[in-house]
Amino acid sequence: MTTVLIVDDEKTLRDGLSEAVRDLGYAPVVASSGREALAVAAQTNLDAVLLDLRMPDMDGLQVLTRLRNEPGAQNSPSRSSPRMRPPPTPSKPCALARSIT
Repeated sequence: MTTVLIVDDEKTLRDGLSEAVRDLGYAPVVASSGREALAVAAQTNLDAVLLDLRMPDMDGLQVLTRLRNEPGAQNSPSRSSPRMRPPPTPSKPCALARSIT
């Protein structure tokens, strides 16, 4: 099953995105901070990451930079978007975008 890490410091947004991802047939994993996201990513095989850009401890771009610079990230399709596996069906990402806009 495709695993999506959802990182947001606002619980309401985390919960809403998690529900939308689950409804689309993906397995959501949540983190409430950048540091927590890095810890989760180190122990979980991820297929995609949804990052909040503005968080108190470290912003989404800092998290993304660290994820891409982790040892082994070059060999992992889950660490950077250009290498991610395609979703199971093309309609699911579109449905997710429509449900959160």
